[in-house]
This record gives sequence, structure tokens and C-alpha cells, in this order.
Amino acid sequence: MSDIAVYPSSDTAETDPFLVSFPSTRYYGSKRRHLHWIYHHLANFRFKTALDVFGGTASVAFLLERMGACVDFHDSANFNYRQALGLTSCLNAEGMKEAISILHGIKARSGYITSTFSEQYFTSRENAWLDGYLAVDKALTGRNIRQVLFYAVAQACLQKRPFNLFHRENLSIRTNKNVQRSFGNAATWNKPFADLASRHVRSVHDLSRTRKGRRAIRVLRPQSPLRLGAGYDLVYLDPPYLPVKRTIESYMLRYHFLEGLSAPHRWGRVFPGMKNPLGSSEAWEDKGDSALLLDRMLKKHRASIVALSYAAEGLPTIDAIVALFEKNFRKCEVHSYSARRTLSNSYHSDVLVIGVP
Repeated sequence: MSDIAVYPSSDTAETDPFLVSFPSTRYYGSKRRHLHWIYHHLANFRFKTALDVFGGTASVAFLLERMGACVDFHDSANFNYRQALGLTSCLNAEGMKEAISILHGIKARSGYITSTFSEQYFTSRENAWLDGYLAVDKALTGRNIRQVLFYAVAQACLQKRPFNLFHRENLSIRTNKNVQRSFGNAATWNKPFADLASRHVRSVHDLSRTRKGRRAIRVLRPQSPLRLGAGYDLVYLDPPYLPVKRTIESYMLRYHFLEGLSAPHRWGRVFPGMKNPLGSSEAWEDKGDSALLLDRMLKKHRASIVALSYAAEGLPTIDAIVALFEKNFRKCEVHSYSARRTLSNSYHSDVLVIGVP
């Protein structure tokens, strides 16, 4: 069914040709490191069409494409929608050269980022470069290369951020020479945006080369997950992780800057104060509503094979999730996988629940 090698542990996963070619995107909860494990269990099923609902970095969407399916990618965040458009672009050598030339030709200017986010996330010089990028982004409306550049700049933004997040105004971690750090890469932090983003443009070109002859991934516009159509052979779900004993920042709080960067014409109006910046009507990140929403999602897709990834220690509990699957599907499989946490020596367990109609 596929030419992807299967490995028993994440220690050897990076030797897989597909995983090596897929860009190392930065996103909380990304399943990139687990692709070989997900493949191992999904390879037991036959499917020609697939829907990746909470798509994030699109790594699972690319995996499903690699397995021979026609794939629809979806994510409610506009910045993930634009990044997916960039990653799925067919970028040839000429397009790569043009994109890199555009990045190095960006002129710094004063704009919304410079006036709004002074000394919060990036230096004054970096803010001015990003305002210059926004001017270029607007001028490129209607061109496919625009989405490649957004993906590259967004990834460069994450590289320059401590913890790859925007939940705190902690530029001082980068700039204060007296701060003791056990993480981070000062050399990367100090590289110009154009240099970092150019590397990501090259990664899109490399990915395009590995996808020749593959079926295209269709990127759906951001919308409510429950409004997505049914009828797919396989539906993959990776809903927001909700810990049992603590509260964590929402995905939009973690990535609100990228959401604004993806839709600058709405930045000041839609994202004031970073409170519910996405404006979502569904509380997928609410511990009181998540189980109900998941049950509605499973009912909608009960005629499909549904695979759900979740952390073993989250809410709803795995027992509660399994109960919902058993209510909606003829057969239910549960598989677990242990992986090392980022920036930590501790391990966490991910669980893959598969419902078969």
C-alpha cells in the first residue's frame, strides 16, 4: 500500500526518507515525530479518501497522501490554512529562486507591527522587517508564491521565539546576556529573517520534489469542524489537548501573532487584547464542552473509519473517549506510544483510538 518504512521507535524514525524530506515545522502537539507509528496502525485499513480535521502542520495529511489517499486538509486557524497552502504548493527551482530573491529584497518600514508590538516578541529592526514583509504579502495577492513566503516567514518567526510561542512577551530571554538558559539557539535567534525564511523556502521546494506523481492535497478554508462534509473513507482527528490538573494557554493565545500576520487587514479588529482572537463558536478547548463536541463529530462520521490521537493524561479521559467510540462504531482499537517531551527528560504517552464502522 505504501513505500514508507515502519520503525518500532522514534529514535530511528528520522531515517525514513519521507520523514527526512518533510520540513521540521514547529507547532505544539505536532504529530510529525509520530508519523511512523500512525502509519503502522492505519496501514491495516483500505481508504481512498481522507479528511484531516485539526490539521496543524499538515504532517498527517502528507502521510495520508503518501498512503495513496485523496486528502482534504482542514484547520480552523487562518495561519495554519495559509501555511498548508504554502507547503502543498508545487514549487520548482525557478519559483524557489524568485521567493528567496523576494525575501532578501524586503525593505524595513514602520507599520502596525512596529507600533503595536515594540520590544514584545522581536527587536525593533525585526519588527520593521516584518512590516516590510506585510507590504510585499499584500502586493503578491493572487499569486501562489505568496503562500510559500507566508509559510517561510511564519516558521522563521517561530524560530526566533523562546519556546517557539507567543504566549508571553519575553524578548528579554533572547536579548539579556545575563539570563541563564538551558535551551534555545542564540545563533539562530540572531540570524536575519531573510536568511531563516530562505531555508524554509528551500524545504518547500525539496518537499515538492518528493511529491511528484502524488495526488494533490486539497486545503479547505477555515470553518467549524462540525460543518465539514461527511462521506470520507477515513477521518483523522487531533483535537486540542486539555490537561487534567492544570490550565494551559489556548492555541490562539500561543500563536495569535501568526494569526494576525496571516490576516493583517483584520489584525486590530479581530485580535484586540488577544482574547478569543479566532472568534470560534465551538469550545473545543473547553473541558466542559469537548466531550460533547467529540460525540457530535463521531456521530457525523460514524460511516467512516475514524482515527483520533490524544494524550493519555488529558480530558476527556481515554476511557471516556473509548466509550464514545464504542457507542458510535462496530469495532474500536486503542494503541499507545511513549515519547520524550520537548525540552524535558520526561516521557508522555500518546494514544491512537480507531473506530471501524
